[in-house]
Amino acid sequence: MVNNKEEWERLDASVQSITVNGCDDYLSELLDLSRFGELVELKIGSNCFNYVSVMSISRLPKLKSVEIGEKSFQNESADSQLMVKNCPALVSLKIGNQSFKGFKRFNLSEVDGLKSVMIGDGCFKECDLVLKELKSVESVRVGSGSFEKSRHTVVESLIS
Repeated sequence: MVNNKEEWERLDASVQSITVNGCDDYLSELLDLSRFGELVELKIGSNCFNYVSVMSISRLPKLKSVEIGEKSFQNESADSQLMVKNCPALVSLKIGNQSFKGFKRFNLSEVDGLKSVMIGDGCFKECDLVLKELKSVESVRVGSGSFEKSRHTVVESLIS
């Protein structure tokens, strides 16, 4: 359970579950989760990590679910991006309303076990949507106003 930056930074690298209830004092622009090699479940609440411009969920072989609450990750810098890659056990990705709304890139790759993608309303407003080679996906839900100004949208090879 994490409520602030200090608790986040003290998390043991072998933790299997992380629940963030608040982290509005986290001022770094990068949030890289790769140090948590045993992570199975990640839950980030609402209004968290609003200064972060790059979130990297990468190289986590045991990660099964990611859930982000509403109005988190509000940075709108030109290089803002969410990367979810090389997480072969990931089954579920859920992003709440208005999270990542100003992010410019969303990279979802090497997530061969992914079954469900749910993106709430008003997320990734100016971001391109590219979903490729997601052969296990059973459902994709993109909320109203999300990817609203996408210039490039690709949805292919979702089912083998």
